[in-house]
This record gives sequence, C-alpha cells and structure tokens, in this order.
Amino acid sequence: MEQPELDALRQEFRRYNSEDFLDATIAVCALSAAADGDVAPEELYSIDNLVLRDPALQDINAKQVQRKLRDYLRQLKKDRVMTERILSEKIHRMADDREMACALMRAAYLIIVSDHTVRSGEMAEFKWICGLLNLEPAQVWDELAHRFLVWEDKRNVMLVRAPASAVARIVNESVEGKWCVFDRLDDAKTAAAELYRQAIDYYKKMESSEFEQEMERRLADLPGLTVSDIPSLYD
Repeated sequence: MEQPELDALRQEFRRYNSEDFLDATIAVCALSAAADGDVAPEELYSIDNLVLRDPALQDINAKQVQRKLRDYLRQLKKDRVMTERILSEKIHRMADDREMACALMRAAYLIIVSDHTVRSGEMAEFKWICGLLNLEPAQVWDELAHRFLVWEDKRNVMLVRAPASAVARIVNESVEGKWCVFDRLDDAKTAAAELYRQAIDYYKKMESSEFEQEMERRLADLPGLTVSDIPSLYD
C-alpha cells in the first residue's frame, strides 16, 4: 500500500472513529484478506499498517485489535458460512452512511490489490461487501482504481482520469506542473468548477465567445458527470 493512499484512508478513518466503525473495518479487512482462501503476507502487512500502527484510529489496545482480526481469520477458515454471517452484520450497520461505506470499500480495495494480483474470488468478495453497504461495485471499483486530474490553466481547463499506478509518472513528466490530483471525483469536480468560472471570465474579457460558451457548457455538464463520463488519458 503506497503511503499517500494510506494517509488518505487514515484521514477518512479518523473522521469516523467509533467502536462500531472499527469493528466493521476489522470485518472488512478479514473478509478481503481471506477472499481467495489464502491470506498473503502483503495483505496482513497492509492491514497492520492501516489499523494497528495508527493509535488515532482506535480507542482500544492494538493487541486487542490484532487478536480480533486473527480470530476472524481463524473462524473464516473453520466455518466460513457462519463467520461471514456474523461479519456481514457488523459491516451492514455502516450502510446508512455513504461516506463511511466508501471508506470501508477503500480499505477492502487496498488490501485486495496489495499483492498486485486481483483474483476472481477477491472480486466476488469485493462485490458482496459492496452489496452489504448498498454500493454499486463497478462504480466503486472504478473510482478506487483511478485518480482524477485537473489541469490548472484557465485557458485550457481539463478534467481527466488515469490509473492510480500511472499518476506519479504523469505528474512527474508534466513540464508545466499544472496537474492537480484528487482521490475523489467530487473534489475534482469542485476544483474544475472554479477553474471553469475563471475561464469563462477570461474568455469574456478576451471577447472569445466560442471558447466562453464551451466553458459554460462544461460547467453546466459537470455536476452530472460519472466516472465513466470522465475521459481517460489512456483512451
């Protein structure tokens, strides 16, 4: 798990710090790690980094958290059906809060991709957990697998997406250094909207009605855009 992604997730978790949320987090971690029947060392390392090494995420002793996680993993191996039922109840409690639910799915995603291989069993588990949280799996996965980039130039504002693994290279290779990177589409939209407004004012002063109208159209379309509507730098 890359440090920027881990830091972003920790910030989300600190906002929702509660015993129920921590319990749901451990349940998601256990189910995600055991999804393919084999708990990889990279997955356990990711969980350790996420939950155990940040005291701000929990009000109970880290050893107790670790013990609970190991118990869940052991119980999943012994009686998966019954244990899944128990853990699913802990996760489903978070379904009414979309932001909490999305934070849990970010944890699931980072654990699943931590060994750089996504197996069919892991994808099936990801979709199942999304269902418990009333989230649409394809949309959630697409958002987590991409980052959103805004080109901060009022003369040529762009909102695009790119695979998370490619973002660092894209930014580093940009001579102008005008890419601003966002984890969340809503945050990228907010930044793009402000730049579109600046662009409208700019083209109005330049008496360039064609470009002014184009920026107005993009601004009007912005709220309704979904992940699939955002052009990819790799299309």
